[in-house]
Amino acid sequence: MVSSGISQDSVVNSASRALRLALLACLALGLPGIGLSQASSEYQLKADFIYNFAKFVVWPPATFPTPSDSFGMCVYERNPISAVLERDMQGKTVQGRKIAVKTVINISDARTCQILFIGQLKKVQLKDLLEALQGAPVLTVGEAPGFTQAGGIINLVVESNHLGFVINNATARAEGLKISSRLLSLAKRVTD
Repeated sequence: MVSSGISQDSVVNSASRALRLALLACLALGLPGIGLSQASSEYQLKADFIYNFAKFVVWPPATFPTPSDSFGMCVYERNPISAVLERDMQGKTVQGRKIAVKTVINISDARTCQILFIGQLKKVQLKDLLEALQGAPVLTVGEAPGFTQAGGIINLVVESNHLGFVINNATARAEGLKISSRLLSLAKRVTD
């Protein structure tokens, strides 16, 4: 056998990264044949996006005080995406940490999450929630129009019956989050 100087682990890791990026690109560009006319398809796609976002963001080291801390993937208040996340995230990990999906109803619990999905809220509620989360390393993902302008980090948007996203990178950096340039390049729009 001829050695090329490249380990098998290196090849597998490269292939795995390429596969994850290809999946994210497919999700960002919209999957052919999968429209958003059915609610379950929409929530499934949104859950897939959220899971993939977690792979392309780095949280500050102090976010996880111990190696056994789980990765908090939360939903603010009641939302149909909760059931999809609870089902789909069972046994999955992010950055070597087991995912813990939970629904939160107050600000103090929301500040303990790594990702917080925020559904349709009234503008005043959204503004108050996002202001209360300032200073916490929480990747906020929302679906309301104007979410990133209100101070959210990633806004899931539907255009031409396909799901995409907009990123407020300035807010992410202010909260101590580092979003991968690969994810930024897939966004429909990035605010710096």
